[in-house]
Amino acid sequence: MSNENITRLKLCEKDKVVNFLNQHWGTIHPLVNNEALFNYYYVDGEWTNFYCLSDDDGIAAVCGYIKCSEDA
Repeated sequence: MSNENITRLKLCEKDKVVNFLNQHWGTIHPLVNNEALFNYYYVDGEWTNFYCLSDDDGIAAVCGYIKCSEDA
């Protein structure tokens, strides 16, 4: 796979990351499933702080981060 398959998810694609994590993480984690917490930690304007790797079957992996400041 190439880096061309890695994209940052837009806020309108939030359900993709939530569904992927609920299916593969093993627990229904509050940081992902509580909308207020998700928005506080992972939303940056019209974007989420998640990148995904896609393949022919859909999302293969996700990587999320929590910004520590607005300067970062």
